[in-house]
Amino acid sequence: MKSEVFIDFCFIRKPEGNFKQVILDSFAQLFEKSLHWYASEKMTEEMELVLAEVKGMGKFQSEEEVMDYLEAHAPMEFWGWLQGYQINVYPNTKGCKSCGT
Repeated sequence: MKSEVFIDFCFIRKPEGNFKQVILDSFAQLFEKSLHWYASEKMTEEMELVLAEVKGMGKFQSEEEVMDYLEAHAPMEFWGWLQGYQINVYPNTKGCKSCGT
């Protein structure tokens, strides 16, 4: 059963250009089509910063499962650029949450 997945990332690197697209391309390789990703970019002379969000219904059942997956599948430069993240996974459960059945 799929879960609601919300992941926020902050990536920073030295200016090379096109950083937002590089991040979006790597998300296309990492995440299934049922998840959606968005990104915004800010550039200065010293750095490029991309704030990105991944959300939707995904196969992950916990935050730890997301991290294990990223550790196994994300390219090495992903980890070099990553400056911070927040992961929230809300597993769907069978039954009614309001009445407890």
